[in-house]
Amino acid sequence: MTITSPPSAPQLPRGIVSRFAHLILGCGVAVALYLAPFLGAQQIPAFQPLVSIFSEDDRGLLIPTSSILVGLIALAIQFYAGETISRRKIRRIFGFLIVSLCLGLLILPLVHVRQVKKFKNPQLGTVEGVVIGWRRLSDCSCTSRSNQDCLGEILLDVEQCWDADSIFSVKATLFLLYLLGVQGFAGLAGLIALQRAHIARRRKPRPAAPAVAEQGPPAEAAPEAHPTTPPASRRPSRRKSPSAPPKS
Repeated sequence: MTITSPPSAPQLPRGIVSRFAHLILGCGVAVALYLAPFLGAQQIPAFQPLVSIFSEDDRGLLIPTSSILVGLIALAIQFYAGETISRRKIRRIFGFLIVSLCLGLLILPLVHVRQVKKFKNPQLGTVEGVVIGWRRLSDCSCTSRSNQDCLGEILLDVEQCWDADSIFSVKATLFLLYLLGVQGFAGLAGLIALQRAHIARRRKPRPAAPAVAEQGPPAEAAPEAHPTTPPASRRPSRRKSPSAPPKS
C-alpha cells in the first residue's frame, strides 16, 4: 500500500513577481470580499444594496463586473499613493465626481421606475421586474395607455409592443448608471484616502541630516615657548654723597 502525500502549494518566486501576485489577489479578490455587503454579494439584515433593484439574472452579471471595477480603483489608489498629487487637483476631481455621482443616482431610480414594471409571478410567488423599451411599436395591439395594463393585456410578451433594440438600450442605460454610481462612490472614498496620505506625508517630520564640520587646512603648530629667566628688577642705585669736611 503506497501512501501519496498531498501536493504542496506552489511557491511564488521572490521579488517583483511575488508583489505582482499579491496585488492581484489583494485588489482583485480581498477587496471584493471585504466589500461584499456593499456590492450585494452578501446579504446582511436591515440593509439593501443598490443592486437589489435588478433581477436575479442581472445581478449575476453586475456583481462580478462591479467587483473587478472596484479592484481596479484599488489598484489606482495604490499607484497614485506613491506619486505626488497636489491637493488642489484632488479637490477638483472630488468635486467633479460628487456632482456626477449625485446626478447619476438621481437619474437611475427615475429611469427604473418608468421602464421597469413589477409583476407578481403566481408560480414562484415572487415579484419580478419586466423591462420595457423607450416607446411602443406602432402596431402594438394594446388599447390601454398605461404600460402596466398593456403588459397585462399581452401576457408579458414584451416584444409585441416594444422593440428588442429599445429594450436592450434601456437595460444598458440602467447597467451603466448603476456601475457609475458604485464606482463613483468607491472613487470618492479613494480620493479621501489619497488626501489623508498626502496630509500625513507632509506632517511627518523629516530626519535631520548630521552636521558635517567643514575641514579646513591643517592649523600650523605653534612654536614651542622656551623658558626664559625674568629680567632682574632694576632698583634705583643710591649714590653715597661725599662726606662733609670736619669743622675746625
